[in-house]
Amino acid sequence: LLKAIYDLPFATSVRTHSIIGSGYWLIGTGDSDKVVPVSSARAPGVSSEKFVFAKHQELHQQNEGIAELFRLLMLHLRELDSQQHLSNTNTRDSSR
Repeated sequence: LLKAIYDLPFATSVRTHSIIGSGYWLIGTGDSDKVVPVSSARAPGVSSEKFVFAKHQELHQQNEGIAELFRLLMLHLRELDSQQHLSNTNTRDSSR
């Protein structure tokens, strides 16, 4: 399933990020979230990775993971706002 997801075509404007649970050792695989090894959770081509000390089923409830999600949403909102501002400026300039 993950291979199929990794092979999906994304528009060049789409950026992906990973928030990965870690801090628990699994015999034979190393660092994990007690379910998925970190090595399996890492996705190729992501713009950023954040490792959070959390179990698999609790990652979405951890303050550090929530803060990272909020940071990413704000980052993309600022970028979108900046692009929209530039677009509006260019539209006004071309109508003169």
